[in-house]
Amino acid sequence: MKKIGVFCLGTRRPTLWEAHARELSKCEYDNFHFYLLVDDIKEEYAKTIVELLPGKVTIVSQFPKIATNYLTKLATAVNQGHEYSVKHDEDSIMTSAGWDRFFTLIESMTDSDIFCTGAISNGIPTTELFIENHIPNAKEQLYSIFAGIKLGDHGADYRSLNVDSTTWDSDAFYSRVSQFNHHYKGIHPVRVSFDAVKLINDEILKNFKKVMKPKDRAIIRDSTKYPYFCNNIFGIKTIDWVNILKDGSLYVDNFDEVPINKYRNNTKRNLVIDTGLPIIHTMYNWTPNWEYENSLIDAIKVKLKEIR
Repeated sequence: MKKIGVFCLGTRRPTLWEAHARELSKCEYDNFHFYLLVDDIKEEYAKTIVELLPGKVTIVSQFPKIATNYLTKLATAVNQGHEYSVKHDEDSIMTSAGWDRFFTLIESMTDSDIFCTGAISNGIPTTELFIENHIPNAKEQLYSIFAGIKLGDHGADYRSLNVDSTTWDSDAFYSRVSQFNHHYKGIHPVRVSFDAVKLINDEILKNFKKVMKPKDRAIIRDSTKYPYFCNNIFGIKTIDWVNILKDGSLYVDNFDEVPINKYRNNTKRNLVIDTGLPIIHTMYNWTPNWEYENSLIDAIKVKLKEIR
């Protein structure tokens, strides 16, 4: 049994599934097994993915397209028997070197840590960590965009988080979010601004190889500063994930994001962030522009193939 199970939850981006398999096939770390959990998959994609990861991939398809689709995939994931698990949304992208760094980070977790991740490009709470460590030239422009955004009703009324300021203070913002009385604390200006997300992606593509190379940066272990984690991709001890998913008192919807955050807060354990590990998250569905995202994915796939 491989130590780490990597569970990619797929929906509508099959060319990304192939890109993930290709990057994983180049990893030096070998103690993992890749699972692609999808509603359906064309034979051509399945054949390519199996050829890229012979003996190291399992494709599970035909998940019913119902409200509990996501949780059904997670139930499949936690029953595979690996010591550690990676929950991986299909639109979270790393190089093979990034995957190697991520696997090492996962194995470094202590009993005080609940889950780990990297500097996700538009992640909450990792956006600023990605900007400052991987695209610092865009910091001034992006922070100006963040400061100018006024939050409204996005499934919860976030207007109380707004302040009148021409400068962006992320520490003050996350402090206000900590006091926000709602389950859904996964809010940040980047989540409601297509312009900010596009600028981040443009900066990544300008110098892809340099930006996406893992760097010697700080590893943060935090239990208090960052109040909420939007869980695009994370590593976790499988037993912890099982405990979270089976605790019905933690749920408010058909997803695991609120439960893992409640569990972290209840147990006072750490979110671990490797700030030198760059991860692309293409965009949020709060600002949908699928034509743009499709062209972005095509560009990223070309850039990945240029890295040897």
